[in-house]
Amino acid sequence: MGTRKSITLPMNASPDTLLMRLPLELNLMIGISAGYTIGPIEIEEALKKHPAVLEVAVVGSPDRERGEVVKAFIKANRNPSEQLKEEIQEFVKANLSKHEYPREIEFLAELPKTPDGKIRRKELREQERMRKANR
Repeated sequence: MGTRKSITLPMNASPDTLLMRLPLELNLMIGISAGYTIGPIEIEEALKKHPAVLEVAVVGSPDRERGEVVKAFIKANRNPSEQLKEEIQEFVKANLSKHEYPREIEFLAELPKTPDGKIRRKELREQERMRKANR
């Protein structure tokens, strides 16, 4: 299920202080999707168990109806198709809560990474926000 977390900070905390004190997982939170706070780590772990998924990054994608929806960027070991997308979505639905499955999936040849090999989720999240803003 989605994780629900809260933190207590001083009322006069600056935005910089807020960002510095947020744990990594909260900083990665997808946000509110149809009333649920969703974290990407559990979803990514479920996706990695699918035999076609080599690498994955999950971010929140802006959605007018739900606020944000779960979007997965996937490097697959077989040809991307609508059938594979649906198969992966059903796989996650069977292993997690219904609200946690990726409503959107984009297959990429490579995921953007830092020089030390970490996936650049922030880049994917910003790219997604810009893409949706231009629609």
